Amino acid sequence: MIISQLTDIKYSTILKVSAPTILSSISSGIMSMLDVLVLAKYSTVAMTGVASASTWCYAFQCATIALLLITGSLVGHYNGACKYKFAGMPVWQMIWFSLSLFAISIPLSQVISPYCVPDRLHEYGIPYLKIVMGLSPVFCIKFAISSFLISIGKGFIVLLSSFIAIIVNTTLDILLILYCEYGTTGAAIGTIIAGLIEIIFLSCFFFSRNIRKKYGTLNCKLRLTKLLSYLKLGVFASIGNIIEQVIFSSIYYVLANSSHNNALTQTIASNVWRFLVCLGSGFEKGIIALTANLLGADLRYKVDTLFKRSVNIHLMFIILLFTFILCCPNLIIMNFVDINAISPETYQHLLNVLKLVATCSIFDGIVWIEAGIFVAGGDMNYMMPIIALCLSTFMAIPIFFIMNPSNLSVERMWMLYALADMSCGLILLHRYKTNKWIKIKV
Repeated sequence: MIISQLTDIKYSTILKVSAPTILSSISSGIMSMLDVLVLAKYSTVAMTGVASASTWCYAFQCATIALLLITGSLVGHYNGACKYKFAGMPVWQMIWFSLSLFAISIPLSQVISPYCVPDRLHEYGIPYLKIVMGLSPVFCIKFAISSFLISIGKGFIVLLSSFIAIIVNTTLDILLILYCEYGTTGAAIGTIIAGLIEIIFLSCFFFSRNIRKKYGTLNCKLRLTKLLSYLKLGVFASIGNIIEQVIFSSIYYVLANSSHNNALTQTIASNVWRFLVCLGSGFEKGIIALTANLLGADLRYKVDTLFKRSVNIHLMFIILLFTFILCCPNLIIMNFVDINAISPETYQHLLNVLKLVATCSIFDGIVWIEAGIFVAGGDMNYMMPIIALCLSTFMAIPIFFIMNPSNLSVERMWMLYALADMSCGLILLHRYKTNKWIKIKV
């Protein structure tokens, strides 16, 4: 239990809590990457089409999950304060909210899909987008239950569910894409089925006898007032997340339309980046769980130690990442394209972009740590708009209003992203020092 680990915030404590959530998020990233790799065997155009469509699916999922982030914070606060019987209530409110999202996601996916995918990729991108975006609330339900388990110290269960999802999704990808030749539709079906199986697996523990009795996970009554108060804590966060993802999706659309080389380079870079985002997201979930439990137990002063040691862990990882990219770039590139089939100029182009992606991850990782602390404190409505503001100021405005978007290079896009991330990290650091980010009281 996390509550028994709060006596001292050691490096081992941070890693013990965060390791399962990091590995679980990596597993999700691996699952997405395996989708791409199997599609690459089927057709490189199909791979690019799914990459283009998935940015919009990811945008919708992030926007809705931003509203659900508070779930883990509330559960952690109740757990840290030893008010166990209340911990199941916020989870159920978010499950009901997730189910209501189907009324939005299904018609939205049908209407916007032709406008989100470049014309030359319609054949492959639109079927994937309609299925995955339409059924995105499945992942919201999974997120709500997994947040609960992570916040009570059961991250290993979430990790195990991710491994099961990888096996299911990869098996279905091979069968539906390569053998049945359903192409991107098969990839979408495999993704959704894997998500449903994860929900079933996690629910077995969520409703298990011991957890059910201690945390009141059968307390499934819809409490509209509570739900609205929870959503209020994340409404601006969701708007900020929508802005963030629309910026990325629009930039990807521009790059995919500009040239095949730009589209290919950005596809590889974005898949590597998504893997790194999964690392950051997994670390964030561990930070949320620890911080929320510390705040619930009235141990605010220990959050400073948690922050400093988390940054040190992140920097050690960055050193390893840079070493890997500098020494073994072919191990990354060869998974997406035949190295012998590309020109030396394209290869150097890919290598430069990978180095820039690693540079961005320095600042992005620190933002993820700060975000985890802010989410645990309930200050998402400050955090996400700041992230959106920095991306708009340092990326969207220069690219779409100052530069010529048609001449945008992948390298320049990642340089601007590094600048936006660095600025965001500094602003959030100032906010952290003020203690104004502590909003939740249980």
